[in-house]
Amino acid sequence: MKIEVWFDFNHQESYQQMKAIEELLHEYVIEDLELLYRSYPLKHHEMHTYDAHRLSHLAKKYHAQHEFNLSLCEAIQHENKDIADQEFLKNIAVKNYLDGKMVYEVLSSNAYFDQVESNLENALFKKIHSIPHIRIEGKIKLDGYHSKDAMIEALNTAKATLKTNEHCIGEHCGRKKAH
Repeated sequence: MKIEVWFDFNHQESYQQMKAIEELLHEYVIEDLELLYRSYPLKHHEMHTYDAHRLSHLAKKYHAQHEFNLSLCEAIQHENKDIADQEFLKNIAVKNYLDGKMVYEVLSSNAYFDQVESNLENALFKKIHSIPHIRIEGKIKLDGYHSKDAMIEALNTAKATLKTNEHCIGEHCGRKKAH
Protein backbone atom coordinates (compact mmCIF):
# COMPACT_ATOMS: atom_id res chain seq x y z
CA MET A 1 0.00 0.00 0.00
CA LYS A 2 1.55 3.29 -1.09
CA ILE A 3 0.69 6.40 0.91
CA GLU A 4 2.16 9.75 -0.14
CA VAL A 5 1.90 12.82 2.08
CA TRP A 6 2.73 16.35 0.90
CA PHE A 7 3.58 18.53 3.90
CA ASP A 8 5.64 21.34 5.38
CA PHE A 9 7.30 21.45 8.78
CA ASN A 10 5.97 24.87 9.84
CA HIS A 11 2.38 23.94 9.01
CA GLN A 12 0.13 23.01 11.97
CA GLU A 13 -2.24 20.80 9.94
CA SER A 14 0.72 18.90 8.46
CA TYR A 15 1.87 18.15 12.00
CA GLN A 16 -1.64 17.05 13.01
CA GLN A 17 -1.72 14.78 9.95
CA MET A 18 1.59 13.17 10.93
CA LYS A 19 0.22 12.52 14.42
CA ALA A 20 -2.88 10.86 12.89
CA ILE A 21 -0.62 8.72 10.71
CA GLU A 22 1.42 7.79 13.78
CA GLU A 23 -1.80 6.72 15.54
CA LEU A 24 -2.82 4.71 12.48
CA LEU A 25 0.56 2.94 12.36
CA HIS A 26 0.37 2.01 16.05
CA GLU A 27 -3.14 0.59 15.82
CA TYR A 28 -3.22 -1.10 12.42
CA VAL A 29 -1.01 -3.36 10.36
CA ILE A 30 -0.80 -2.26 6.75
CA GLU A 31 0.87 -4.91 4.64
CA ASP A 32 3.63 -3.76 2.32
CA LEU A 33 3.30 -0.14 3.46
CA GLU A 34 5.27 2.41 1.50
CA LEU A 35 4.88 5.70 3.40
CA LEU A 36 6.44 8.59 1.50
CA TYR A 37 6.60 12.14 2.71
CA ARG A 38 6.76 14.65 -0.15
CA SER A 39 8.22 18.10 0.38
CA TYR A 40 5.92 21.06 -0.08
CA PRO A 41 7.76 24.02 1.47
CA LEU A 42 5.28 26.86 1.80
CA LYS A 43 8.10 29.39 1.95
CA HIS A 44 10.07 27.79 -0.86
CA HIS A 45 12.31 30.80 -1.26
CA GLU A 46 13.71 30.39 2.27
CA MET A 47 16.69 28.05 2.35
CA HIS A 48 16.24 26.99 6.00
CA THR A 49 12.88 25.44 5.11
CA TYR A 50 14.70 23.52 2.39
CA ASP A 51 17.32 22.37 4.92
CA ALA A 52 14.67 20.58 6.97
CA HIS A 53 13.14 19.02 3.85
CA ARG A 54 16.56 17.98 2.57
CA LEU A 55 17.23 16.20 5.86
CA SER A 56 13.84 14.52 5.52
CA HIS A 57 15.03 13.07 2.21
CA LEU A 58 18.22 11.86 3.89
CA ALA A 59 16.08 10.24 6.59
CA LYS A 60 14.00 8.53 3.89
CA LYS A 61 17.19 6.92 2.57
CA TYR A 62 17.70 5.32 5.99
CA HIS A 63 14.04 4.41 6.63
CA ALA A 64 13.68 7.00 9.39
CA GLN A 65 11.68 9.66 7.56
CA HIS A 66 8.43 9.37 9.51
CA GLU A 67 10.23 9.49 12.86
CA PHE A 68 12.43 12.42 11.82
CA ASN A 69 9.53 14.42 10.39
CA LEU A 70 7.31 13.85 13.41
CA SER A 71 10.10 14.71 15.89
CA LEU A 72 10.99 17.88 14.02
CA CYS A 73 7.36 18.99 13.79
CA GLU A 74 6.81 18.28 17.50
CA ALA A 75 9.83 20.39 18.45
CA ILE A 76 8.72 23.24 16.21
CA GLN A 77 5.10 23.17 17.36
CA HIS A 78 5.53 22.46 21.09
CA GLU A 79 8.95 23.86 21.93
CA ASN A 80 8.94 26.83 19.53
CA LYS A 81 12.24 25.67 18.08
CA ASP A 82 13.63 27.60 15.13
CA ILE A 83 13.74 25.59 11.89
CA ALA A 84 16.54 27.91 10.70
CA ASP A 85 18.87 26.69 13.48
CA GLN A 86 21.11 24.09 11.83
CA GLU A 87 22.39 22.79 15.16
CA PHE A 88 18.79 22.11 16.20
CA LEU A 89 18.15 20.30 12.87
CA LYS A 90 21.30 18.23 13.35
CA ASN A 91 20.28 17.26 16.91
CA ILE A 92 16.84 16.10 15.77
CA ALA A 93 18.39 14.14 12.88
CA VAL A 94 20.95 12.41 15.11
CA LYS A 95 18.24 11.65 17.68
CA ASN A 96 16.37 9.90 14.87
CA TYR A 97 19.16 7.52 13.82
CA LEU A 98 20.97 9.66 11.26
CA ASP A 99 24.74 9.91 11.25
CA GLY A 100 25.98 13.35 12.34
CA LYS A 101 28.65 13.44 9.64
CA MET A 102 26.09 12.76 6.88
CA VAL A 103 23.77 15.40 8.35
CA TYR A 104 26.61 17.94 8.33
CA GLU A 105 27.44 17.03 4.70
CA VAL A 106 23.83 17.58 3.64
CA LEU A 107 23.55 20.89 5.49
CA SER A 108 26.83 22.19 4.07
CA SER A 109 25.99 21.30 0.46
CA ASN A 110 23.09 21.28 -1.97
CA ALA A 111 22.40 17.57 -1.41
CA TYR A 112 18.73 16.64 -1.87
CA PHE A 113 17.87 20.15 -3.09
CA ASP A 114 16.69 18.73 -6.43
CA GLN A 115 14.46 16.20 -4.64
CA VAL A 116 12.73 18.97 -2.70
CA GLU A 117 12.23 20.98 -5.88
CA SER A 118 10.99 17.88 -7.72
CA ASN A 119 8.44 17.11 -4.97
CA LEU A 120 7.09 20.65 -5.15
CA GLU A 121 6.96 20.66 -8.96
CA ASN A 122 5.26 17.26 -8.95
CA ALA A 123 2.64 18.54 -6.52
CA LEU A 124 1.88 21.53 -8.71
CA PHE A 125 1.71 19.26 -11.78
CA LYS A 126 -0.81 17.08 -9.92
CA LYS A 127 -2.79 20.22 -9.00
CA ILE A 128 -2.00 19.96 -5.30
CA HIS A 129 -2.30 23.50 -4.04
CA SER A 130 -2.77 22.98 -0.31
CA ILE A 131 -1.32 20.79 2.40
CA PRO A 132 -1.47 18.38 3.95
CA HIS A 133 -2.40 16.31 0.93
CA ILE A 134 -2.49 12.51 0.95
CA ARG A 135 -2.59 10.13 -2.00
CA ILE A 136 -3.31 6.46 -1.42
CA GLU A 137 -2.28 4.08 -4.19
CA GLY A 138 -2.44 7.05 -6.54
CA LYS A 139 -6.24 6.63 -6.58
CA ILE A 140 -7.54 8.25 -3.41
CA LYS A 141 -6.83 11.96 -2.90
CA LEU A 142 -7.35 13.56 0.49
CA ASP A 143 -6.95 17.33 0.79
CA GLY A 144 -6.45 18.84 4.22
CA TYR A 145 -6.26 17.10 7.57
CA HIS A 146 -7.85 13.64 7.88
CA SER A 147 -8.28 11.71 11.10
CA LYS A 148 -7.13 8.14 11.63
CA ASP A 149 -10.68 6.90 11.00
CA ALA A 150 -11.00 8.87 7.77
CA MET A 151 -7.69 7.42 6.58
CA ILE A 152 -8.87 3.89 7.41
CA GLU A 153 -11.98 4.47 5.32
CA ALA A 154 -9.83 5.74 2.45
CA LEU A 155 -7.46 2.77 2.80
CA ASN A 156 -10.39 0.38 2.58
CA THR A 157 -11.69 2.19 -0.49
CA ALA A 158 -8.25 1.93 -2.11
CA LYS A 159 -8.33 -1.85 -1.69
CA ALA A 160 -11.24 -2.08 -4.15
CA THR A 161 -9.82 -3.38 -7.40
CA LEU A 162 -11.10 -4.22 -10.84
CA LYS A 163 -11.36 -7.87 -11.80
CA THR A 164 -9.95 -8.83 -15.14
CA ASN A 165 -12.99 -10.92 -16.09
CA GLU A 166 -15.48 -9.17 -18.30
CA HIS A 167 -19.21 -9.71 -18.41
CA CYS A 168 -21.42 -9.06 -21.36
CA ILE A 169 -25.10 -8.22 -21.51
CA GLY A 170 -26.28 -8.04 -25.08
CA GLU A 171 -23.83 -5.95 -27.06
CA HIS A 172 -22.39 -4.17 -23.98
CA CYS A 173 -19.38 -5.55 -22.17
CA GLY A 174 -17.79 -4.21 -19.01
CA ARG A 175 -15.81 -5.12 -15.94
CA LYS A 176 -17.19 -5.96 -12.54
CA LYS A 177 -15.80 -4.28 -9.49
CA ALA A 178 -14.56 -6.51 -6.71
CA HIS A 179 -14.08 -5.47 -3.09
